[in-house]
Amino acid sequence: MFGNPFYNLHSSYYDPADYYGSPYYARVPRPSIDRRRALAQQQALKQEYAQRYAEMLQRARYLPDEDDSDEDVNWAYRDALEQRRAYERRQQEEKITNQRRKEQEALEQLARKQQEERQESIQQARRQEAQNRPDQPPPPPRAQSPEHPIQTLSETSTPLQRSPSPAPAAESANREDRNQEHKDDSGTISRVQDALLTLHNLAAEFDTLRKSFTLPTVIDFQTSQSIVSVTVPPSLPAITSDTDTPKLAYNQTNYALHNYMESLNRLLIKLDGVDSWGEQSVRKTRRSLVGDVENEASRLETHWKQAWAAHVADTEQ
Repeated sequence: MFGNPFYNLHSSYYDPADYYGSPYYARVPRPSIDRRRALAQQQALKQEYAQRYAEMLQRARYLPDEDDSDEDVNWAYRDALEQRRAYERRQQEEKITNQRRKEQEALEQLARKQQEERQESIQQARRQEAQNRPDQPPPPPRAQSPEHPIQTLSETSTPLQRSPSPAPAAESANREDRNQEHKDDSGTISRVQDALLTLHNLAAEFDTLRKSFTLPTVIDFQTSQSIVSVTVPPSLPAITSDTDTPKLAYNQTNYALHNYMESLNRLLIKLDGVDSWGEQSVRKTRRSLVGDVENEASRLETHWKQAWAAHVADTEQ
């Protein structure tokens, strides 16, 4: 049995250690194939998780409090991305708001400056008018011509009895009166000529302003809620009494419109400062020019009111 070398290959041979415990086998345990396979899979999962966790840390280093699960990591990354986008949107909106506020402040400052200039021009015109108005000189004393005594031939023959002749003093007083009247007439003529020249220059200025201005095609209105931009249609409706037109907005769109209206107001102030000096031609020329400027201002106001009426009609339809 033990002498046969092929005895161990017989199917009936068994290992005693399979049935009886051996201290040698207990000292060196041999893991099974399933256990080794499970350990290998666990090690591979650990390596894969470590790699994905390292990639997550590289993408989102600013998120230290993330969970270890893959789904939580993905959701945290999405949340961080949304927060960053929301932050950028808030920054952009704040930038636009600050820019609009600065533009509004600049327009308000320009309006205040123009108002101050208008008040200053009014005061300057009044001071100039007060300086140009001549002081009424006191009436010169009337020279009383002395009574000429009736002299006879006998009296005239005696020089000692002749009274002094008052003719030189009376002639001197009359000459001064004529010179004063001539000076007054010359000053009045000069002032009238200056007034006519000023009116001529103001008429040329008004003509230049009117030719250089073009009616706007887009007008912004300041309502109680926001600013409404209105495109002016080719045909404008008539203004009714129940049409409530808001104020014009002070922004870049209406800059040319406000500037033209302010120029017309300054021109009217300059016309008010021209004195007619009682001359009918000066008064008539000034009245005609004032009427032209007021008609232009009225035409401009009617234009933007009709634009708003057209916008209201389109909205109701």
